[in-house]
Order: sequence, then C-alpha cells, then structure tokens
Amino acid sequence: MKKLFMIIIAVIVCLMPFGVLAGAASPSGKITVVMINRADKSPLQDKTVNIVKVADCLYSNRTASFTLTGDFADSHIDLSDTGAAMHLYDTAVGKGIKGTAIKSDTEGKASLPCELGAYLVYSPDKLFNPFVVFVPYETAEELIFDVTAEPKIDVPVTDPTSPTSPTSPTSPTTPTQPTKPSENTTKSSDSVTPVVPPVPVVPVVPVVPYIPGEHPTRTHTTAPDGTPGTDNDNSSNNSGEKLPQTGMIQYPIPILGFAGIMMFAIGFAVYGEGKKKEN
Repeated sequence: MKKLFMIIIAVIVCLMPFGVLAGAASPSGKITVVMINRADKSPLQDKTVNIVKVADCLYSNRTASFTLTGDFADSHIDLSDTGAAMHLYDTAVGKGIKGTAIKSDTEGKASLPCELGAYLVYSPDKLFNPFVVFVPYETAEELIFDVTAEPKIDVPVTDPTSPTSPTSPTSPTTPTQPTKPSENTTKSSDSVTPVVPPVPVVPVVPVVPYIPGEHPTRTHTTAPDGTPGTDNDNSSNNSGEKLPQTGMIQYPIPILGFAGIMMFAIGFAVYGEGKKKEN
C-alpha cells in the first residue's frame, strides 16, 4: 500500500508542469467580416478589409478589460463612446497605419485569427463605415472569442441586359418643291441637311458618398458601440440564425487527466489487496 501511494505522488509531480502550462496559455480569438450587398443579397468577393489592433486585452476570471496601445495610446479615445471608431480611423489614416489587409472569399467572408484585444475594422474602398470589434465580445450569457461582424453595405446594382427606353422618332421633314430652271440661271443641286442620329440616354446611377466624421452605422451583427455586453449579439447573420461560436478554454484537460490516473491507481490498489487475501 505504501508503494502505491509513492506511485501516485510521483504521477502528481510529473503532471504539475502540464497543469501550469495549461493555465498559463492565453486564449486567442478570430474576427470574421461578412460583406453582403443589401441591394441584391449578393456576397462581395475579392474586397479588401483592413484590421488594426488598437487596444490590448487583460483577461482574468472570465472578464476582459481593454487599454489603448501602440500609436493609439496617446490619443485618449474612449472606446465606449459611439464615435470612437471614427476617431480611431482618423488617427490611423493620419499616421499611415494600415494594420493587416485581408480579402473576402466567394462567400464575402474575410477572416483573421488574432490575439485578444480591440480592433479597428475599415474598408479602404469605403464600402462601409469603420467600426470596432472587441475580442472577446461579452454578452449577457457568455464571452465570444470567435466574433463575426456584418456591416451595412449598399452598392448600387445595374443590369446591363435590361433594354433602354427607346427615344421618340423625329418627325419627317417636308420636301421642298423643285423650282423650274430658267434660261438665265444655271441648275444647282438641291442642298441636303444631314440628319444627326439621336444620342441614347444612359441612366446615371447615383453613388452614395462616404462622409468622414459621421458616426458608424451598425447592425445587430457589428461590433458593440458601447460598453461590452450592452450591444446586440453580433455573432448572428441577417436571417437571425445563430452562427457557430467557439472558445478556447483548456483548464479542464489536466484535471480530467489527473482524475483518470487517480481512478486507475485506486483500482490497481484494490485489485492487489484482493489478490493478497486470496493467497
């Protein structure tokens, strides 16, 4: 029995470094921007999205706090302010900060694995207003590490196959009566006025201008515009269907492993005692 306890203690000592490493491993996250044109519900493919880290995250006891970092540390911008995204965007443009540029796939999705923190998301083509994404994103029930945002995008749609409206035909001109030539006058050819075909009218499609300084428009799936946890959950799509969300919590691994070893050791001890009694 004494030998069995020594084995259990040795196993615990061997597992202690793994438990420390598992507890020290910091979770990571992921940002996915879904670009869908609301005009015709079509995904926007091969569009560039810039993602810039603006704040570090202190994650402890399942709570997260954010502090401005790098070139944004001296800007004194309040991340809980509704106009924080535009202030961060103006700072990034003024200092030439582009962050990480990614392009959307055939489904209009642009994804980027990232560390915990706050990130500025903007389109260099000005397809949508800049916004801020918090990783993790806090809701009333949980912390979401895989954050999905779907900004409002309205791109005018033109159909090249649609026929243009025909122009009204021009009224024919009344032919002039030829004059009888006289002996004293020479016969001259009638003057012909060239007819210029009408130029087809091409409809002009208005383009919605992008005005810097406006507050970003947000949907139920964009990043929170106030204190984390008070905005709508931005992990759902336009149809209301909940998108899959994952977390990276590893602390149960060493506990389950230790419990399994303990059960094996106890069973081995009981089996040994039974053998001794039989002998």
